[in-house]
Amino acid sequence: MFKTVLCSALAFSFWCFTPVTVDAARTAFRLNNDQALLDLYINNPDAFPVCKRSLSYMHFDSPVNKAKCRLFDTDGAFIEVGAYDPVNEGFSGKTLLKLMEILRGYEAAGFAVHGVFLYREEWIKTDHPKAVGGPFDVDRRILSPTDIRNVRDAIAQSELECKENLKIFQLLGGRVKGQRGDSWFFMDDEMKRYLEQFDGIGTECHTVDSGNPKGRETLKAQAALAQWAREKNKECLVFMGGGGASYSDFSRQENTFNYLWNEMGNVGVDRRSPHLIYLRQGAHHLPQAYAAHLPEHEENKLTYQVKWMIENVRDLNAITSTAERDLPLKRTITNRADGKTMEVELIEVQRGKLVCRAKGRRFYIPVSALSDEDIERLKKWMQER
Repeated sequence: MFKTVLCSALAFSFWCFTPVTVDAARTAFRLNNDQALLDLYINNPDAFPVCKRSLSYMHFDSPVNKAKCRLFDTDGAFIEVGAYDPVNEGFSGKTLLKLMEILRGYEAAGFAVHGVFLYREEWIKTDHPKAVGGPFDVDRRILSPTDIRNVRDAIAQSELECKENLKIFQLLGGRVKGQRGDSWFFMDDEMKRYLEQFDGIGTECHTVDSGNPKGRETLKAQAALAQWAREKNKECLVFMGGGGASYSDFSRQENTFNYLWNEMGNVGVDRRSPHLIYLRQGAHHLPQAYAAHLPEHEENKLTYQVKWMIENVRDLNAITSTAERDLPLKRTITNRADGKTMEVELIEVQRGKLVCRAKGRRFYIPVSALSDEDIERLKKWMQER
């Protein structure tokens, strides 16, 4: 059956062509679930055109619904889940159930979940005797072997559409209560081998990091993580946080990203590398900060920062016109095995799979499952992009 091929989790090497590097890094944006903030975006749909059409993934705080899925053009999701309850001891019990509930909620709303970045955060609650976080002194955010097994088993035994392709990331660097954003530099080889269990990795960066010594060390660690992830054929999250005041302070974000990209260049990592996902955090529940979200053409707005981030890690001029870029490219593709066909909208080619949309759903099709003619057309399409 063609659908079986579409949902296959087998990894095929992408020998026929590679993504255009200047249009390869992906971007994500996080918003909270306050209806007042969401209404701001709903009632001003023309105030964030680049963010609306160009983001790779969205992360909305739960609950997620179809209205949120329609707010931005992407139906891709990249989400964050932390373990905060010391009674549950990491990703077990209620915390594990919460993770699965969130994933199901995204899919029910129409999202295709690319990945989830996880971390232990119980250590923040210092008044609780079990509030120690994960088992590793070097970084209490790192999941335990039991956490990893629980998460992978729950996903494998679920009915989630994403379960075969879901990427699991480890977020490092708690940055408070003695934890360090540059914990990577204090890990031995055994700890780094342990982290190879994850599909991706990153540390928590802040927009003010270029302005202080500890922040600059965190940015250097993020660059080192990007290098390590590339060498291990993994993905790397560049998490860029900041309080509500940061939403109107573009210059600090600009300085911090430029510092980070310089450090990446020092270790041979292109800021547009296809293994990178840049996420800007915009979920603070501060009503006074909501006015700093829109419109994106004003430099003192958060969406301007997101737009700038997108434009600096992807070449939006690679296609000659906005109209041409936004026009869905429909093609009929053929299953090599049985000759069955399906009409799809082409989105991108990523790690050996064609990402496309059909009948309102996103699919990941191994390139090698397509006909020779389809592969040749995809080559030409990528060259034209």
